[in-house]
Amino acid sequence: MRIRNKLTLTYTLIIAIILLFLNFLIYYFTVLNTKQDFYVKLKERAFIAGEVFLEQDELSPKLFQDIKNKFLQSLPNEIVKLYDKNDNPAFIDVSEQGIFTNDKINLARANKLVEYEIDNRQVVGICYDDNQGQFIVMASAVDLPGMERLMYLREELFLGFILSLIIVYLSGRFFSIQALKPMSNIVKEVNAIGASNLHLRVNQGNGKDEIAELAVTFNNMLTRLETAFEVQKDFVSNASHELRTPLTTIIGEIDVSLSKERNEVEYRKVLNSVLSEAERLSKMTNGLLDMAQTGFYNTDLVTEEVRLDDLLWESKSEVEKKIPGVKIHIEYTNMPEDASALIIKGNKQLLHIAFENIFENASKFSDNKIVTGHLEYATDKIRITILDSGIGIPEAEQKKVLDSFYRAENARNYTGSGIGLSLVNRIVQLHQGTLNITSEIGKGTSVELTFNTI
Repeated sequence: MRIRNKLTLTYTLIIAIILLFLNFLIYYFTVLNTKQDFYVKLKERAFIAGEVFLEQDELSPKLFQDIKNKFLQSLPNEIVKLYDKNDNPAFIDVSEQGIFTNDKINLARANKLVEYEIDNRQVVGICYDDNQGQFIVMASAVDLPGMERLMYLREELFLGFILSLIIVYLSGRFFSIQALKPMSNIVKEVNAIGASNLHLRVNQGNGKDEIAELAVTFNNMLTRLETAFEVQKDFVSNASHELRTPLTTIIGEIDVSLSKERNEVEYRKVLNSVLSEAERLSKMTNGLLDMAQTGFYNTDLVTEEVRLDDLLWESKSEVEKKIPGVKIHIEYTNMPEDASALIIKGNKQLLHIAFENIFENASKFSDNKIVTGHLEYATDKIRITILDSGIGIPEAEQKKVLDSFYRAENARNYTGSGIGLSLVNRIVQLHQGTLNITSEIGKGTSVELTFNTI
């Protein structure tokens, strides 16, 4: 069943139950009030009968009937009887078996008043004290006008109930369509999005209700899918473009070496060339995989508490072990009294890759001169600056070096793939940090990283 129909029927059912309950209450209390009003009339009739027959003994039944017809409104199927202390009919001798029973007469005598029903007939009995003794006056009638009013009420309630259900169903249908219209629009928009247009997003409406939350969820999912597609696309494109050259070189070197017999020196030369290209290929592959990893982490970054001063020192040690001759000096400024102030939420593995890349670049482009890593604590921020005294970056190219595989003109004589700074920039962005590069040709480069503390 469609949600629209289910909402409409559920809404109609709830209202129907409420209406039935209200109609029952209205009818029930109307019946009680109608019966109570008629009991009051019967009590008045019984009291008048007592007044007429017991206070004025000389009146005959015929005279009483004349008085009743003249002064009293007739009640449908009315029967009035008076009983003496021996439960014998007095004054009015009308035989009516089964209505005024001895037990009811005795109950009226004991309680001074009795009210009861027999089929549709209502009966009232009162105790009337007179100088001739105690008498019981029993009055009975059928409330035909009241029953007619109740019949009309039932018909009106039933008709009102049916009309109300029709109105409730139509209004429920209308409101369910209006309420679910944004969802229908979302379905149409989602169906229109495919692999070729993952950049499209679902309209989030007012951004406050549950439909908006659903749209936001869809958009987040589309963002993750788009990221995954872009990462895959970039990886395939970059791998096919950048890995082709070293692979071609390796294959060419091996092919040439196998074309004829060569001496040991020539073989060593070929193997060294192949090794160099293989190492270049390995670095490039690792860089591509790291970039792909940061792309996937963009939507689901696994974080932990990381102390940046410790991580900076660990990265320095790793680079010094990996590249002999590297000289890295670490400085600390304005350190907080509480070391926990240097903790950020981040992915330790990715931050390690970022710091190592900067240290390696700084050392490589400064020909293994001293590289300085400077950590400074400011309120709620940690600033890490890595300085070298290398060849520098031309001012016009300082922003371009953050693009994947871009290499500055003066860096062409140095081995590299152009992935390092692009990878660092992506990692810093993942951690809501900032990266700034300042450089001067022939004097060196400064790479500044800023992170927010917890």
